Amino acid sequence: MTPATLCLDREVIRMGRLSGKVAVITGGASGIAYGVVEMYVSEGAKIIVADIQAEKGAQLERRFPGTVYFNACDIRNEEDIGRTMAMAEEKFGGLDVVVHAAASVDHKQKIADLTVEDWDDGQANLLRSHVMCIKHAVGPMQRRGGGSVILVSSAAAENFSPAASVLYVVCKGAVLYLARWAAFELASCKIRVNAIVPGPFATSMWGQLVGASREVCLATITFAGGDN
Repeated sequence: MTPATLCLDREVIRMGRLSGKVAVITGGASGIAYGVVEMYVSEGAKIIVADIQAEKGAQLERRFPGTVYFNACDIRNEEDIGRTMAMAEEKFGGLDVVVHAAASVDHKQKIADLTVEDWDDGQANLLRSHVMCIKHAVGPMQRRGGGSVILVSSAAAENFSPAASVLYVVCKGAVLYLARWAAFELASCKIRVNAIVPGPFATSMWGQLVGASREVCLATITFAGGDN
């Protein structure tokens, strides 16, 4: 099946695979997560976008009125994450899918230059936020009879990349093991947990880095969000 083309000036293929689903997408105001928002809307989902970019979030609300709502969210803050998951229930009556794609890649320090503050801030962004997203999704998903959590890791977690940093690689690697553990722990709740490992591709965050297919990544996230 050919994935939908997700360019702003092209029509998005509508197949309805996520009809009736409610999703929280972190980082959805830009980058690959913006493409996930477009794909999920095209497939029939209702969406809460969690991001720190308020103006871009407002633009998404205007573009998809009644379908996308924005919530200002710093993923390092557990209360922000909890409010985001609660908003899905308030606006749409439940929560079925969480796509945690928000992250920062601005951690370039070498080990010898790392401070405790650098480490704590970076892991709060790149690792702890994944744990908190799962934690606060469990209750709403249990009330729906199950759900799907999709964590975005990185190819840098599995393949050496001099463009990455020790903080980024260690945290993204830990996300893979977190997904395995959470999938085991939450299976009895009918909550699936998967991690995807995209390569670097051209986004506002990565600039001109190009690697694994963006379309394949988006199609995979869409498949994982459905009743498969």
